[in-house]
Amino acid sequence: MNTLKKTGKKMGKKMGKNFITLSVAFMVLALVVMVSLSAYQKVCLTDGQKLTRPNGHDYTCRYDICTLCIDAQNYSTDLSRCEGGACGTVEGGEGPGVDGVPPVLTINSPTNSQLFNSRKALIDFSVNEGADVYYTDAVNGRGRWSKLCSNCVTYSRNLSFDEGQNIIRFKAIDNSGNTALSNNVSFFTDSKKPKIKKTLPKNKDFGNGDFNIYFQEANPSTLTLFYGNNGSSSMNVPISSCIKDNRNNKKYSCTVHADLGPYNGQLINYWFMLTDIVGNVVISKPVNINVDLTAPVINNPGSFFSNVNNSKYVYFNISITEDHFDEAVYSYIDSRNKTKEGRLCSSLKNGVCNKKLTFTKGAYALTISVNDKAGNSLGLPANFVIDY
Repeated sequence: MNTLKKTGKKMGKKMGKNFITLSVAFMVLALVVMVSLSAYQKVCLTDGQKLTRPNGHDYTCRYDICTLCIDAQNYSTDLSRCEGGACGTVEGGEGPGVDGVPPVLTINSPTNSQLFNSRKALIDFSVNEGADVYYTDAVNGRGRWSKLCSNCVTYSRNLSFDEGQNIIRFKAIDNSGNTALSNNVSFFTDSKKPKIKKTLPKNKDFGNGDFNIYFQEANPSTLTLFYGNNGSSSMNVPISSCIKDNRNNKKYSCTVHADLGPYNGQLINYWFMLTDIVGNVVISKPVNINVDLTAPVINNPGSFFSNVNNSKYVYFNISITEDHFDEAVYSYIDSRNKTKEGRLCSSLKNGVCNKKLTFTKGAYALTISVNDKAGNSLGLPANFVIDY
């Protein structure tokens, strides 16, 4: 009996010790768990901020706001590890903090007044941070913004634009919503070469130094006339001296006079060269012309017409020296202040123009003009009275 009591006492003491040991173990385990849980804290980063960890597991935020749970060594995106509450201080973090600075947008192309000889223009720019970049066309875009790229830092691509002047502007928006606007950039696109419709004089015609050109071009820059023996002479024709068609502002007509004195009596050639503002060049077909700068000669200036006894008939007998005769004409203003014109001759017989005209009663002051095929002309008065 005494032995059983002793044995019971020993077992009771041993069980008590084991219970205490188990209780302590559970308390330690709970404490470890609590410490483990409480070791994580919540931190918040903004775009661009970097969290550095001693074990090398670094983290860089690529969003507006990044929330993490961290301990002394690691980080986790599992927010259940944190006990809640506000964001704590980032230890080992580096970066700009809250981003309130607009991006820096650098436009490399196009530049102001840049010219492109096609409808495509190079758009080239860079941004100092990732940003969404847009552009708007003030002339043809109706105020709408078109996206060029998302979260980009460089861009270089050809885009199509309308012919003529374009005025565009760029806008960059970073991930924090900060916005940068560029100044307006004005540039020209011109993909269409000029068109020369016609030149005068025509091939094998006679010329006296007067030249004409008719062309179509929205943005003409320079016009040059080449003439002489294989274009040995040239002269600039100011575009401002040309006449623009009121119905089509792309159509022009220009007249220029060149001194062909050194080439009188010779066969020469001429052509025009037209350049637009972007450097497109077109050259007219070379044309051969006969140079004639000598005006016709009337050999009987004091007796080239007659009126016998003031009759209604006037006789013209004009002796003319001209190798390239074209016509002899007359003109006058009648009693009703109207201009009357008519032809005397279109050819000569033995160098003479003969013509009889009939007039009503009155005093007449005629101008007789003799013209050659080069456009040279000689005029003389013919005054008489008809009183029959």
